Amino acid sequence: LKNSSMLNYLKLRVGYSTSAHFPDPYNTRPSLDIITNAFADRSGNVVNTGAIPDNVPNPDLKPELLKEVEAGIEGKFLNNRLNLDLTGYFRTATDQILSRQLDASTGYTTTTINAGAVDNKGIELSLGYEIIRNSAWKWELTGLFTLKRDRVHDMPSDIKQIEIGGYAGQVGTYAVNGEPLGIIKGTYIQLDPKYGLRVVDINGYYLPSADIAVIGDPNPEYKLTGISYL
Repeated sequence: LKNSSMLNYLKLRVGYSTSAHFPDPYNTRPSLDIITNAFADRSGNVVNTGAIPDNVPNPDLKPELLKEVEAGIEGKFLNNRLNLDLTGYFRTATDQILSRQLDASTGYTTTTINAGAVDNKGIELSLGYEIIRNSAWKWELTGLFTLKRDRVHDMPSDIKQIEIGGYAGQVGTYAVNGEPLGIIKGTYIQLDPKYGLRVVDINGYYLPSADIAVIGDPNPEYKLTGISYL
């Protein structure tokens, strides 16, 4: 806006997008793992081997679908000294590609299915102000604020959790129904049910649990960053 010293630029935006995440190959049709030149016998004959994968193919497997709605506002004020960029978004991923455990008596151990969803929503704010602006100097301060929340839902009842990363099923990050994505689960110190105090063994050491439970959330409440340009 050329004739305004207060409001110099204003832009409103709304967007919608979709994308897909495809499963790894050979999850929808039977296949055979062939290893050529696996080894040579005592006579020097080269032996090739073949094996059937332990994952049952699923011909109905679909790509994971991601949908996102985003809205925002950009503005410049006070003769372009004050800059604002505010964005809000909501993203959902449905038909998650998951591995379901099977009874080994079937001849297979897993199958790949579509199930579960992850919702992700948040706000991103950038606010900057030019404190000094002349022919010799330009000093601008910018603040960045990010707030993000996500939640896992609609997982099958027979899949209680999915390990994303960790060590030997003890401490790691998991996808759990109703919890934020990447929640930390692991062994914990047992507490006295009556007094809420930590339990120790006969040697005075804290008594760890025999199972794992939620012990932390790696997702920050928010992120705040300050930047100075000179």
